[in-house]
Amino acid sequence: MCTTINLSHFATNAVPSDVLDALKASRPDQIRERAWLVIFYSVALSSLDGTASSAHTASLRSNLWLAFNDVRLLLEPSLLNIQALVTMTLHAEKYLAPYACWTLVSKACIMLIALGIGTHAHVDPTTKKQRNALFWRLNALDKSLALILSRSPNFQRDLMKAVPLPTLEELLSSRPRYSTDGMPILFEAHFDQQMYLLSRVQIEVWHCLPGQEAQNVVKVRKDLKSWYNEAVKAC
Repeated sequence: MCTTINLSHFATNAVPSDVLDALKASRPDQIRERAWLVIFYSVALSSLDGTASSAHTASLRSNLWLAFNDVRLLLEPSLLNIQALVTMTLHAEKYLAPYACWTLVSKACIMLIALGIGTHAHVDPTTKKQRNALFWRLNALDKSLALILSRSPNFQRDLMKAVPLPTLEELLSSRPRYSTDGMPILFEAHFDQQMYLLSRVQIEVWHCLPGQEAQNVVKVRKDLKSWYNEAVKAC
């Protein structure tokens, strides 16, 4: 089984040719970076339709957990390992408990902070742009899960202010001109941008939870309504 892996959201390089060759030859043992296997099996599981046999599904799940059973995925900060954790959260969420999703996203956030993000990250412009794009992708997940599970967000307000929001042009340039069905991807870029803007409101909502900044509830409610009106226009 060969599944196309779309990594456009992460603004990273394409899948290495040796990884693709090993997957096509059904030789996962030849892939040194186990993160690629976590990505592949997560996407493969999400691509299954109702005709897939239970044995096939069980096999993919087993392969995913075997690939994930590598402590480097959780200990070594790298963009590839962060990709793997986020991809597993997004594509294999039906096979994970809610708090397992939270753990994966939290670990990815910690790794990105360890790598360095924001205005004080001393890296080349291309790397900084990649990390900033990944930050906002992660931040949207972080804020949504924090509200759903009533947990403290990993990325705080000060950090969100330090990382510039990707422009629509930057979001479009990180994607192919057309999606797989031949349709323009302008809507997808608008959608992502609106989710990033929503995360700014979500952190304020979280701070208005009982026992916190209750005096800001009226303002935050107006901000949420304003975001919704603008999102409807944009998308």
